[in-house]
Amino acid sequence: MPNLISPERKGEIKGFFTCCNNVSQTAKHFKCSPNTVRAILHPDKNGRRTDMDRVRKPYRDKKKKAKVERNKQARCLAKLARAEEHRVYYTGKKRKAHVRRLPKYPTRRAIQRKLIVDEIQKANAKNKRLRQKKKKATAEPKDVVSLSTIGRRLKSAGLRSIVRPKVPFAQENIQRRKNFVKNHPEFKNVAYISTMLFSDEHFVTSNDETSRTMWVTKGKRHLAIPRERKSKHNAVCSQFWAMIGHNYKSPLIWVDFKNKDGTRRKRLNADFYQRKILSNPQVLAKLKDKKCVFVQDGASSHNAKTTKAWLKRRGIKFIEDWPSHSPDMNPIEEVWALVNSMIDAIPENEAELRKTVEEKWAQIPLATINKYVGSFKGKAERVYARNGGSAKK
Repeated sequence: MPNLISPERKGEIKGFFTCCNNVSQTAKHFKCSPNTVRAILHPDKNGRRTDMDRVRKPYRDKKKKAKVERNKQARCLAKLARAEEHRVYYTGKKRKAHVRRLPKYPTRRAIQRKLIVDEIQKANAKNKRLRQKKKKATAEPKDVVSLSTIGRRLKSAGLRSIVRPKVPFAQENIQRRKNFVKNHPEFKNVAYISTMLFSDEHFVTSNDETSRTMWVTKGKRHLAIPRERKSKHNAVCSQFWAMIGHNYKSPLIWVDFKNKDGTRRKRLNADFYQRKILSNPQVLAKLKDKKCVFVQDGASSHNAKTTKAWLKRRGIKFIEDWPSHSPDMNPIEEVWALVNSMIDAIPENEAELRKTVEEKWAQIPLATINKYVGSFKGKAERVYARNGGSAKK
């Protein structure tokens, strides 16, 4: 536009602006745009709005910096989600040991815990440097990003959260579950449920996560691996047995996978179950209580003829027809999930893992145990109402 204006007209615009010193008034008087006036007054600026550049440039720089920071944060979080640790495990004596890659931070919450630990370590390191310089320690951990922000950043980095599919019940198991609840009308009685003692074994691992999800690259669902690591060679892992009841919490009994002759075995057998677990003085005293009813699932060591005979010889009342493949009905499974969620740090060896689990087990109040035990009534009602279906809400 300024190129179409004659030199005489440009001189008039410059003269008028010198008198009023106002771009808007000059543009209104000559019926042109303020940009045209600025281009005539400052031809070296190539007609740009120099006054607005001063306002817009910091905003654009700030926006660009924020975008770069978001992309950098997304890459860092994606790197954590993909972080893998090599663990050697064995598949048998005749086969060579090989390496399996396991995710170290498969969930948003695991990533957030990692960021919190890092910020605490940074603050402690800074305070240590300040103390060495004989200054006051004032550094504090910074606030980490929220779970929703972590999810958005991971999605922007091309990752997706994969949920492990549920295993459907077999038809014969559905019928067993329905008959089990139908044949025990006493499950509707709260007083009877308060006499039940629920027991089970549980594998706890150093990389156990309560979530059933895992972040993988979009379009690569086959990379999702199971959350539960029950092989003793996949990670730092140990198995323990416990029992809960109304106002009762048994001590933890750790399972050592060795026979009497020192050889290793793959699973808990009936002999060890009777000698080391059921024969424990504290456990046996509780089981012999005439008011209590012992509940155990259909594991081979529990359902063995020798185990049932062992219980009957000692006059212990127990439920014999517990349906197979029904962990959703056992309240102690919710206690296991609670124990897993309480383990924040990743133990480096089995001794440290056992010590951590025992500390967390001692912190669980009896009120929480009573809540889980009392939930069995609702579980039984839902199984019956769903014709043997899931007991979950």
